Amino acid sequence: MEVNQKISALVLAKVAEGMSVVDALKAVCGTAKVDAMIGDLYDSLRAKASA
Repeated sequence: MEVNQKISALVLAKVAEGMSVVDALKAVCGTAKVDAMIGDLYDSLRAKASA
């Protein structure tokens, strides 16, 4: 199993236990990493909307 598959399986298991997707991602990947990913996504979407 590849790293991305392992991460996905861990996140899916936490969601199945009742966690939100964001909380599950934070539990598996770390809060700082997830917050950075969310910030990057937000910035990209804002840039597209402004273009």
